[in-house]
Formats: sequence, structure tokens, C-alpha cells
Amino acid sequence: MTDDDQILTDLTREMKTYLVTHRSKDAGTTPDLQLDLRKFLAKYIYDKTRRRPIVIPVILER
Repeated sequence: MTDDDQILTDLTREMKTYLVTHRSKDAGTTPDLQLDLRKFLAKYIYDKTRRRPIVIPVILER
């Protein structure tokens, strides 16, 4: 597994944990969730890579 694959695997796990935690509190609206998720993912990726990513969360509602 390459470093990129490992970061993606870790990111997926952390994002799922974040979403479960976020969902347990008052999630607010979809734009609020998108903003919170964008901040969380950007910080996580920056901490791992020291690069500033462009994060565009897309949330599909059922």
C-alpha cells in the first residue's frame, strides 16, 4: 500500500467517525454539514501532508 492509499484509507475512516459524531448532535442544514466537513477534511489532510487541499464535499440526500 502506498502512502497515498494509506492516507485515503485513514481519511475515509476518520470521515466516517466524524459523520457519526456530527450526526449524533444537531446536524443543522446540509450547507452547515458541508462547511464543517470541508474544514475537518482540509485540516486532516494538511496535518498529514503539509499541503493545502481543495475539498469539495458533495452530500446526496435520500
